[in-house]
Amino acid sequence: MVVGGDIHAFFANDLHLDFDDPASPVVATEFVGTSITSYPAPYALFAQAVPDNPHVRFCESRRRGYVSVDLERARMEVRLRVVSDAHDPKADIATLKTFCGRERPSRRGRGVRLARPTDHHLGIPTRLPQRLAGRHGGGRPRR
Repeated sequence: MVVGGDIHAFFANDLHLDFDDPASPVVATEFVGTSITSYPAPYALFAQAVPDNPHVRFCESRRRGYVSVDLERARMEVRLRVVSDAHDPKADIATLKTFCGRERPSRRGRGVRLARPTDHHLGIPTRLPQRLAGRHGGGRPRR
């Protein structure tokens, strides 16, 4: 599992052994948290990029918040938490989406690894439209 941020949107992504081969095995799940007070690029730019990124399982850039993780030996729970109003210090906090994973034996016999989340398995667009990648950083160039 990977937890990241700095794109001002929530994402849940599949991380493949070979990024350029969508049929390659999923080796981890990436959860990306948005920002609490900073606003992202327009939602339409994210929505435009998602179809070109089959590893993206969830994307939401219209809400502000953070990622919360409870990790135990046999399970994990990832919650995408949102604030009702980014400008109100007394704003309510709610859970937008919850993802759960469970323990399963490692294929190599070295301990355990978490299975894919049972709700979705997720990802972040890395091939962003040039306008978005250029203005807001990130983005992986196509080969």
